[in-house]
Amino acid sequence: IKELETVFGREKITDSQQRYLQFYATLHNLYRQFNSFLDEEKLAYEGKIYKDTAENIIHYAQKFNFKRYIFAGFQTLSPSEMEIVRYYHQEDQAEFYFDIDKFYQENYTPFITILQNKLKIKELKWIHTDHASIPKQINIVGASKSMNQILYAIEQLNRIEQEEGNLNDTVLVFADEKLLTPFIHCYDCSKANLTMGYPLNATPAYALLSTLMETARNSQRFQSMQQGEFLYYHRDVFSFFRNPLIVNYLFPDTKTNKQFLKGLTDLNSIFFPRQTLDFSGHTFPNLSGNPVEIMEEILNFFTLLTTLTADDKAKHFDQYCLNLILDKLQQALNHIREFDTQLIDLESSFFILKNLIQHISIPLKGSPSEGLQIMGLLETRALDFKNIIMLSVNEGTLPAGRSSNSLILHEV
Repeated sequence: IKELETVFGREKITDSQQRYLQFYATLHNLYRQFNSFLDEEKLAYEGKIYKDTAENIIHYAQKFNFKRYIFAGFQTLSPSEMEIVRYYHQEDQAEFYFDIDKFYQENYTPFITILQNKLKIKELKWIHTDHASIPKQINIVGASKSMNQILYAIEQLNRIEQEEGNLNDTVLVFADEKLLTPFIHCYDCSKANLTMGYPLNATPAYALLSTLMETARNSQRFQSMQQGEFLYYHRDVFSFFRNPLIVNYLFPDTKTNKQFLKGLTDLNSIFFPRQTLDFSGHTFPNLSGNPVEIMEEILNFFTLLTTLTADDKAKHFDQYCLNLILDKLQQALNHIREFDTQLIDLESSFFILKNLIQHISIPLKGSPSEGLQIMGLLETRALDFKNIIMLSVNEGTLPAGRSSNSLILHEV
């Protein structure tokens, strides 16, 4: 397929295209070698675990003594999952519960029919006719820009609360989960239940980590311009000292912080040497050296911040975020130390760290039985609410654009 895409109709191809084709030619061997290596090390990724379980389901099933297995609320099954489910059904140990409507069963759910035929399920339990029998009022509102959607949703929430006295039967659904952060800043969520979790990369702790990474990156980039002297770029420096964690925990008060920043401004410098940035009995992180040394310095600085937030309930959220980042910093360092420091650069080190952090969410507490429920689209399955407000119901978000990070082609 790749040869057809790259070579067809062309007399010559570039060296880059040649290397591209060579990579795909070796992909099969890479896959086999990688899996052999994992087998030797007794390691696996999620798909490999599923495949192994499906192929050896009799062996794994014997490790448990349960008499019945109930499979509930699922929408689709991978081939491995289908094999696992089929085994338990064949052994007469499985029950299946669907929460579906006749409308979807007849129009949009071939999966249910396929499952019923493959497993020879005689009767489907919990089939409703709510889609046709319960009256609904649907309003579609066009609102340009994300903030207008959020403000309109808040207006509707206030109206429902005023009319019904509470929001116990109301759900706010984010088709685009990036809107959660601005919503939290605009609406009092103290009585709401957020099932999505707050993204770690929207916290001051992550902002501080990003600032330190950018400071190290720019310092190395500008080093050649400064005759080898290691200096810090003024924008990175000011971003560091304005971070809420630095202001709240490393300065005695905000007045001291403002005076320090004014002193830096009065210097009117584009670059600052590290010795001019010592503050309130603390030293500015030393971000020179190889990637391992820089990451260790960042780790030590975050460790210092966690000691300043310990045993203070008012600082619990900040400490939780700092500890999460500390854990990922340690993991990244463990990965990086396995490489020769000559072979891995700063950008690769930061890439590893960012990949460990980018999808982490902080769980938020709330009551699932009362108050406003806030969730993403996936969490709404098998749940029923009287009032539903859904944001970002527009093309590219709902349905989402098709994308895949896999090196294996869709055609294959």
